[in-house]
Amino acid sequence: WIGENNNVTEFAESKFAFKNMTRTMRNSVDGEEEIIIPSKKIRQILKITELDNKTYFDIDNNQIGFKHQINTERYSYGDSQEIILLKKDILFKELKNKKMKLFWLATHFIKKNPLNDNIREVIHNQKTRKYILWFDDQNELQNLKYFEEKFSNE
Repeated sequence: WIGENNNVTEFAESKFAFKNMTRTMRNSVDGEEEIIIPSKKIRQILKITELDNKTYFDIDNNQIGFKHQINTERYSYGDSQEIILLKKDILFKELKNKKMKLFWLATHFIKKNPLNDNIREVIHNQKTRKYILWFDDQNELQNLKYFEEKFSNE
């Protein structure tokens, strides 16, 4: 597994935020590609030792998670989305044992689809929203919107 730089931020005295994902390069039959994998901290917590195709395994060869990816255009530079799914019960148990909590910083970028002829007359507005998401002590998902702005080409 790879090492990482700048994977932790101290934001208060003895309070740290660790990144839970990292990017790395991989060689494949199609050439070099950038992939997203669980961060070193998450790999240590879940004892992830192997990535086989798109599946993550722990030291006992138990499946811990997998990567799901979709592309809008197979052989082009179309939109691409990927997500890594890990076993929630195992992750939360290990985080609790280490007195850690998981949270996300999410950006929602909304733009007009330029290929939709029905909305050509609509001003080309774009909107960005930013959220912090976390699970509370009852494992209910909570969120807080902390940024919202619109901008336009007109």
